[in-house]
Amino acid sequence: MQFDDKDIIKNTRAKKITGKITQKKSALGVSRTELAVPPSTVTHKSPLYELDRPALLVLCDTAFSWVLYGLVFLLPLFFLPFTSDVLELNKQLLLFIGVFVLLVLQAVRSFLAEEIEVKWSPLFIGFGALLVGWLLASIASPYPHNSFVGLDRQEAFSLSSVAAFTVFAILIATAATKERVTGILAALLGSAVIASLVGLAQLAGGFLFPWQFSKIPAFNTIGLVDLWGVLVACSTALSVILLIWLSVTNHRLKQPLSIAIAIALAFFLITLVIMDDWKLWIGVMIGLLFLLGMLFLKLPKNQKVPWLVAPCFIVVLSLALSIIHLPRVLPLPLAAQPTWKTSVNLTWETLKRAPLFCAGPGNFLTSYTQFRPQEINYENFARLWTVRFDQSSAAALTKIAETGLVGFVGMAVLFGIAGFSTFRLLKRKEEVGEES
Repeated sequence: MQFDDKDIIKNTRAKKITGKITQKKSALGVSRTELAVPPSTVTHKSPLYELDRPALLVLCDTAFSWVLYGLVFLLPLFFLPFTSDVLELNKQLLLFIGVFVLLVLQAVRSFLAEEIEVKWSPLFIGFGALLVGWLLASIASPYPHNSFVGLDRQEAFSLSSVAAFTVFAILIATAATKERVTGILAALLGSAVIASLVGLAQLAGGFLFPWQFSKIPAFNTIGLVDLWGVLVACSTALSVILLIWLSVTNHRLKQPLSIAIAIALAFFLITLVIMDDWKLWIGVMIGLLFLLGMLFLKLPKNQKVPWLVAPCFIVVLSLALSIIHLPRVLPLPLAAQPTWKTSVNLTWETLKRAPLFCAGPGNFLTSYTQFRPQEINYENFARLWTVRFDQSSAAALTKIAETGLVGFVGMAVLFGIAGFSTFRLLKRKEEVGEES
């Protein structure tokens, strides 16, 4: 069957499409007529526009939620036994992959919804100030690769990790709903329970893993025993908060979640008793005192007394156990670190040498090797000559020695805005559970 040019023009006019008709010959010499249509005149839509967009949006939101929960759950637990650094390097890689997947899912959702949604929070200014401070300190660092990426257990506070955590926080704030916040907290608490079970088993000599590096009491999936203790202390305060919030709202999984969180809270308290660290009890007490103030202002009047009893009891328990030291049930490995006086001196000397940027993120070891106490050179301290400390006795002093005044300003802006936002939240008139 053959068509002439008139038939083609007639058909294109019927569809209101105009174009240029050309004669071309194929490789076999057969002549054919083609219509070159400008892209702007095509009236049919891409197959993507014909998909069920509401269903795809639901699927994208569900995938985003589960990737978010999975990342929060896996970060405290994840390690790979066949790498040189089995913990921090692998956790950093997991964070990068998880944040990248979340960004892709968020971009796909924005494409399907034909809108870009970003929920503004004043904390973004604080994260931005912190990121700028870390960036400037990393550029001026004597060892930029260590500051940008992190080497030898310094990955957690490298510039790339801080940037990934910043993006992660923005994604959570943008996609936050009550359902997702509850899921995030539940995932974190579940992960903390498993990590604590592994840590306690290791302390008791019940080594759970077959690899040689794990057959020591100090090994746990978090890293340092102090970091594990910080996770347990934070999880204790979060358990109380989430338990009370569930009790005054109408969550669809209210009863099973409440039972699980109450069991987790009891387990966290037992773990803190076993650790017997006064600093952890002080941290729990401060967190719960803040919670008591918020509950007193926010809870309905008929629920103030019943729900203030449990936090008050834990505050009193924390105060007592920060003063009274019970006999240790399990021996804890000692973490070698500089004394408080040495840490302050190292930070001060580093600030005097380079006040703006200091040693650079992840380079506290440089400050220690340059400004360590002279007493270590004496014969009685000869065995300490080979000891190298990559952090001080306080995290704040470590970060100031690494990032200088620019890093300190960034941290001050972040915590200042967080405190101001919390104060504004407490001044709001809504009661807990009012919008549920």
